[in-house]
Parts: sequence; C-alpha cells; structure tokens
Amino acid sequence: MALDLAVPVFGPPAAGKTTLTAALCQVPGRAVFRLREHVPETILAATATSAERLGWIDDFTVVTALRGYVEATASAGMAHTVLFDNFPGSGAQVRFFLTVLEQHAPGCAVRAVELLAATTTLYRRAFQRRVGHRCERDPIHDPLRSSASERHHTRKFERSTTGSGKPNAQEIILKPYG
Repeated sequence: MALDLAVPVFGPPAAGKTTLTAALCQVPGRAVFRLREHVPETILAATATSAERLGWIDDFTVVTALRGYVEATASAGMAHTVLFDNFPGSGAQVRFFLTVLEQHAPGCAVRAVELLAATTTLYRRAFQRRVGHRCERDPIHDPLRSSASERHHTRKFERSTTGSGKPNAQEIILKPYG
C-alpha cells in the first residue's frame, strides 16, 4: 500500500485536533503522526521546564522525527493516508514536511484541514480539558494530565461530541485547503 495522502490537521488549542485524528486513524490504512510521540523524552522534558522553551523543538529533531516516521510508513506500506496532528507548525516545518514527502512518498497528495470553533466553545473545552493516557503517550509524566481515576470516569470523546455521541456541526467546522 503506497502513501497516497497526507492530511495536516490544524486549529487552535481545544478545537479537537487530537480527538479527530485519533478517531479517523481507527480506519484501516490510516495512521497518525504526532511530533511529540517521536521526539526523545529529554527534549520533551526540556520544553516543559521553561516558559521560553515551551513547545519549542529544534529543527534537527523535527526533521529527524518526521523523516524517520514517513520513511518507515512509506517503505512498510503501513498506511495509504497519514493524518498529521497539528503539524507542520511553522514555515520551516512546512518546507521539511514537503521535502520529506517528496523524497519518501513521491506523488503523495497533501490536503490540509483546519478545525474551527467559536471562542466560547474553545474556552469551555480548554477549561474542562482532560488529556488521558489512553489517547496520548505521556513520556515525561506531565502532572497536568488526568490521573487514572479521572480517566476511568471521563468519556473518550467528551470534548468533541454532543450527548448523542455525534459531532456537533455548530461547534466544529472543517475547512479544507487546496
């Protein structure tokens, strides 16, 4: 199976990027790339210790992680579609992203999606936010993540669905680019 489609998913914090990519990658032939899952723990820990470094990961680490993931995914034929959760995040990362795809998955189409939500919805979601280990790895044991007992009592898609379990179309808007 060739890597045919790369889908960067963008949006503000609490828009539901990780929830959406986690749900969509459940379909066979799809995979998800989250930069933080492919970065050495020492670098992740360093970004969490200082306001100046918050979220900052050097370009060499970004390129190494991205290249390794795309090369492994493309050569193993693991997926025809890869969703990129909040990546690329800068102009430099866009250049790295396109270059790596050209090298390891020539002909792969890129279709970016931006998630939008009303400001009040974003504030509510951010305030109620619980990130569970079931959804994401926590290699640095972030104290802001929910505890095991909180995870047990939290619905998996609480932030992105209505009471019926279906996405609330009034709160989430998908905006494709290209």
